[in-house]
Amino acid sequence: MVLTSAALLMIPVLGRVYLSVDEYVTWALLLTVLTATFIFDLGGSAYVQSFGYGRRVPRVVLRRALAMSVVGSLAVGATATAAAAVLASRLSVTQTPRALVVVVAFVGLAATVRAGWTISLVRMQVEENFVARAACSALNVITLVGSCWLLLSRGAGVMALPVSVALSSVIAMAGAVLVPRRPESGEVSARPMMPARQFAVWRTATALVAIVSSQADRWVLATMDVPQFLANYDVALRIALLPTAVAVTVFAGLVAEAASVRPTSRRPLVIRATRQIAALVALLSCGLAAAYWIAIQLGWLAPSWTLVLLFAMASVWLGVNALTAPTTMTLVATGRPGRELAYAVPSLVMATMGWALAVANGQPWLVPLSMLFAVVVWSLWFVIHYASGDRLRGLPASDVVALSGKPDQRHL
Repeated sequence: MVLTSAALLMIPVLGRVYLSVDEYVTWALLLTVLTATFIFDLGGSAYVQSFGYGRRVPRVVLRRALAMSVVGSLAVGATATAAAAVLASRLSVTQTPRALVVVVAFVGLAATVRAGWTISLVRMQVEENFVARAACSALNVITLVGSCWLLLSRGAGVMALPVSVALSSVIAMAGAVLVPRRPESGEVSARPMMPARQFAVWRTATALVAIVSSQADRWVLATMDVPQFLANYDVALRIALLPTAVAVTVFAGLVAEAASVRPTSRRPLVIRATRQIAALVALLSCGLAAAYWIAIQLGWLAPSWTLVLLFAMASVWLGVNALTAPTTMTLVATGRPGRELAYAVPSLVMATMGWALAVANGQPWLVPLSMLFAVVVWSLWFVIHYASGDRLRGLPASDVVALSGKPDQRHL
């Protein structure tokens, strides 16, 4: 999973190599749409994960989760297409307004195809088909990067992104279909911590805030006519995101694990996972910085202090934000999927104020500075607030057993 996450770095790098600076602005905006569709799944992925480990997920649940994820992707795609139509004349892109709307719409459609692959991935995780999950993930990433590189080298331009995403998702889903399902057991059937409708409501609210917080900065910069700064910012941000992505991938099973342990065991679980994520993110970030320095010394890359500074700033706020993952996952597992709004909303409000000042004064550096300050302050508050006291206990042990099925004896 670490290797597949690292391979995904090639997508922005390929775009930067084969596209002009102005074309990369469109590429960066398309990547924000893809990221937004991944976040905005109406809680489909979390709904499946909340069943706990080691159980066969019923088909009716998979159908509900798939519907939630597809509807979420369609909603993001439609919103992004409308935004492209309205803002096309103000964005520093080379495409005509009509061409921009078409490519954004295609990305939205490709994301709906990917939604099926995402639910398949979560299903294999919950049913503990870890080897098959890793193999299918590798197949997806290899196909994605390979087809994207081939299309870009053949002059496909920005259309290479939606085509490669759709193609790689279909191939990975075909592989996932061949993975044997976990056999039925005689144990009590697992049920999630709350109904699908409630999951959809709360995860929709948190996803909307997460999308604006993590993706709107690129759209803000695109309206300021600073394509070179935007290109550096997007590349630095996506490279800095790798340690966080790897850490969250490694600890992705924490939702199911937290749903299976006793309430008194959740706080130690979260504290231990938070420390492990901090160490992993710091190690990987230092490794990326060292790799960049070595590449400069060998003459493979030209030094760019703007890129270095943006990478350093992004590494800090993304690394600190990664510390919220264990707490957030545990709250989802205990039937409180909307609690992260306690830090996400004030963080977004503070960042938005900085973005407004950046646009009003024509100072693009205010965008990353506002992100740095807002995310660090409120993420640390959230982690400290919920790590103290009994806020992570959630439901009593008897209810956890009833709702999650038989608990994992390894953690009792």
